[in-house]
Amino acid sequence: MRLSSISLALNRPGAVATLEQQVAALFASGEQGAWYDPSDYSTMFEDATGLTPISTVEKAVGLIFDKRKGGLTARRNMLAYTEQLDNAYWTPTDLVTAGMANVATAPDATATADKLVPSTSPAFHYIRKTGLTVANATHTVSVYAKANGYNFIGLQLSNTATFTKYFEGVFNLSGGGSIENTGRSTTYTGTRFIQDAGNGWFRCSITVNNIDANSTTLVGFVPQSTNDPTVTFAGDGTSSVLVWGAQLDRASSASTYQKIESGTGGEWTAGNHAYQTGSAARPHLRSRYNLLTYSEQLNNTSGWLYDTAGQTQVSATANQTTAPDGTSTADLVAEVAVSNNHVIYTAQSIFSAAATTYTASVYLKKGPGATAPDVMQVSFRAGGFGAGQYANFNLTGSGSVTASSGGTASIQSVGNGWFRCIWTATAGSASADTGIAIFFIDNNGSATRGPTYTGNTTSNVYAWGAQIVLGSAPLSYQRIAAAPTLSTPPTYATTSTMGGEVFRPYLWFDGADGTGDIMRTANIDFSGSDEMTVAMGTYRGNATAGVLAELSDNWNNNTGSWLLFTGTNTSGTGDGFGASARGNATAIPSHFSYTASTFAPPCYAVLTALHDISADTSVIRGNAVAGATATGDKGTGNFANLPVFFGRRGDNSLQYVGSIYGLIIRGKTSTAAEIATIESYLAQKTGVTL
Repeated sequence: MRLSSISLALNRPGAVATLEQQVAALFASGEQGAWYDPSDYSTMFEDATGLTPISTVEKAVGLIFDKRKGGLTARRNMLAYTEQLDNAYWTPTDLVTAGMANVATAPDATATADKLVPSTSPAFHYIRKTGLTVANATHTVSVYAKANGYNFIGLQLSNTATFTKYFEGVFNLSGGGSIENTGRSTTYTGTRFIQDAGNGWFRCSITVNNIDANSTTLVGFVPQSTNDPTVTFAGDGTSSVLVWGAQLDRASSASTYQKIESGTGGEWTAGNHAYQTGSAARPHLRSRYNLLTYSEQLNNTSGWLYDTAGQTQVSATANQTTAPDGTSTADLVAEVAVSNNHVIYTAQSIFSAAATTYTASVYLKKGPGATAPDVMQVSFRAGGFGAGQYANFNLTGSGSVTASSGGTASIQSVGNGWFRCIWTATAGSASADTGIAIFFIDNNGSATRGPTYTGNTTSNVYAWGAQIVLGSAPLSYQRIAAAPTLSTPPTYATTSTMGGEVFRPYLWFDGADGTGDIMRTANIDFSGSDEMTVAMGTYRGNATAGVLAELSDNWNNNTGSWLLFTGTNTSGTGDGFGASARGNATAIPSHFSYTASTFAPPCYAVLTALHDISADTSVIRGNAVAGATATGDKGTGNFANLPVFFGRRGDNSLQYVGSIYGLIIRGKTSTAAEIATIESYLAQKTGVTL
């Protein structure tokens, strides 16, 4: 009997595989594909070259590793083209460059060693890499070198090309190898090291302490005829020093050599990694759910307003008592002695979509004033919700909802006199003027929205933790300060201060920057299969047509490709999602399958598309419900050796506005049990109930 990959993961006494382990098992037999997980920070980097790891949210993502193979290796070597010193990445000076590449056997037994041949001009002869961006830290430069007519090599590390600060080592490559005492330095301090690597090769290195953080750091390798680096000389045009395996470590010693070619897309570790070289087109790693800002700073006029038509109706004083999370951050809101309605409401514009449900919540506690009310009112700003929706909350005893209209209200006692007042309503129309409004209602439990009366300055309430989220559940409270930007640290809590829930991370694709955010892979060779599984956890932010993921830069122009997109028609519009694939046939409408359930944006969804070219079938599942199977003739053949793009189409069209919580691509069809594993895993990442 042949066990399935999931069975193999579980086939150990007492073993219960996690969903993560079960997904990994789907690739245990070497299945082609990719697996991207934005919740795993260790797989992401700010740059496409993998030099700047991501450790927190609100970072642009330039590289995300494919987790399918496991055993991922971080980049240690900050240099590129480390075995190709003939590449334009390196700048030679007074060297003979013709025929310098791949002239000898390297320490790894490949024919990849290059030679540095000094020219016949009297000069200093060297090859360098300038413009490196480094941190204010200790760095180690290393290279494998072998005498080939000249016995000496110098290694340099400088803060600039003019050597205002630098450190140098000179190494003798004859005999057993040695460090010469002629290496120079200015300001920088460090150490020199040489190690016999066999067959005449030596690994030479210099470690330099606390080099300046800048973008012009220089690494240089200098073939020398003597051990005196201050003397110019004319080479004979043939004698050289052999070199291989250049490396720059941000460490106090040279690590095991790591080969780097272009340095883009994670090519140093196995997998089909996704990357973006253009900084403006990188998605952002986020975990924000609360749509408000200044959620604990009701006194902040950038986040909250207290007046209508210029008349101030309430006042707000910061940090007047202990909040529900134990911090001294709860504010006191009080009426002003004017005749008007008395309301504090959010200042920023939040877009609400028509026929879409939102939930507002705020923590309230009866104030200390002589006329502090027992009852307060919470509603959405009129905007797309209208003026007829509200809920009144009694803040005494165990708490209660005394009246409501146009939505659903609930109240939760959280201790010490605090109540979480929750209001859920569905927007009747689209509006950019949505927010939360907290009304005083003259202590009238049956009052309608925003009554007018003369206020009393001793009528007050403590308020804290305002929130608006998409959907009918209030979610755990998430603290938000100012609106987050990439130039500042996160301005919101990634873990709830009320219960410790970790807010699920995602990649946010903004559909902006002219062409929209996008990630891509190098070519992935799917040519061995005519079957495909593509699954994604996502949040669709608006009704604009967009491509979620695609094999090729445009499936219309490429045989053996597939497409996952928004909408319920070939234009990509409508309240749903679609999927399609083709062999060598022309793309036609009957290739398209659409989700059975309605997914009106903004919405969350777990999507699974299953394709079989030879069977002429494509079907997409939305939240575990299958749509109609498309049976148009796909032609023949297998899927192709093409790149995957996600976030928009690779030809710069159909930008997706939304979030991706996970993407799994598998170059074969999946069984019912395997589909259940994939969908359960992505539902967990996305927060969707299947």
